[in-house]
Amino acid sequence: MSLPCVYGLAVIFSLVGGCLGYSSGAPSLACTSMYPQHGPSPQATTSPYSISASVATYDTDDTITVTVTGTFKGIFLQARRAGTTTIVGSWGTPPPGTRHLTCQNIGQSAITHSSSTDKTDLSFQWTAPSDGVGDIEFVATIVQVKAVFWTGVKSSSLSQLTTTTTTTTTTTTTVTPSPQTATTAPSTVSTSTVNTTSLTPSTTAATPTTTVASTVTSSASATTTLAGGRNSAASVVKMFRLCSWLFVSVVAVFFEIVKWLD
Repeated sequence: MSLPCVYGLAVIFSLVGGCLGYSSGAPSLACTSMYPQHGPSPQATTSPYSISASVATYDTDDTITVTVTGTFKGIFLQARRAGTTTIVGSWGTPPPGTRHLTCQNIGQSAITHSSSTDKTDLSFQWTAPSDGVGDIEFVATIVQVKAVFWTGVKSSSLSQLTTTTTTTTTTTTTVTPSPQTATTAPSTVSTSTVNTTSLTPSTTAATPTTTVASTVTSSASATTTLAGGRNSAASVVKMFRLCSWLFVSVVAVFFEIVKWLD
């Protein structure tokens, strides 16, 4: 190979190397892989950096503070649906030394560095989309120096709040009572005609008649007394005597009436 060709290749490689260094931030072609285009492989050791969110759960349109802890020169930060490469949400105004990056045709959907100066413990504002996307996580590639970087640095997953809507249905039933016909049985009043024959006895017969009425009244009184004293033997004997006397009296009166009629 001639010397001019060697010089030409050297210039080309130097230009390519400068372009892939990306001191002004990650290129959009790295949005899915989040892999730096400057040669070395990522570190296999545990990352010295951590990503934390200000909350453990979120709702649509919430704004969350995301903090990257540690000192670094470069960063590529996204919010993704947990376990996928789908980018969600948008980032607010980035702090000094960083800028927005458009990924998957979504403006302000990622953060990258704008200079190679050291940055320590930076905080960013992320806003959730208006539509529910489920659990999310924050994922980053963080560059300590050009040849030393870690990919797949993740935060804990954030759960989306679930809104439960309870619908209460009230059913009103109107019962219309059917008209009831009241049937009134006619009352029958029986009228009995009592024919009374009045006998006007002479003054002499008045006394026996009064005695009979008195005797009947006494008989009713005796009957009442007998009913009230059924449980007493003495009362029974007394009533027996009274009834005997009344019987004798009635017989005597009867004979008096017979004599008077004759």
